[in-house]
Amino acid sequence: MANEVIEALPSGFPHDEVLAALEQWWNDELADAALPGDKALPPDIMTPAVEIDSHRAVRALVTLEEVVKFEIPESAIKEGGYDSFEEMKAHLIPEVAALYEKKRKKEHA
Repeated sequence: MANEVIEALPSGFPHDEVLAALEQWWNDELADAALPGDKALPPDIMTPAVEIDSHRAVRALVTLEEVVKFEIPESAIKEGGYDSFEEMKAHLIPEVAALYEKKRKKEHA
């Protein structure tokens, strides 16, 4: 059932927990993408831009749903995905926070 609340939501959006879960998801994605024997380049040499397409971002939503305790609609993801993890965080966290507040207010109405 779309947007079903799994349990009662606390009054405050768990920003730090959402950020930590999203960063853990990203670190896991990077580890999964690394080839055996890859060595990280020093940050001042070339850092490749990583694109996060909408299909990949859906996997992040599943991680965040465990923190916020409700199903996050795929429409929370920016159409076309993200050019970087920083862009994803800057867009997705406020989207999830708005959904959280909407759910919490509805729950207490």
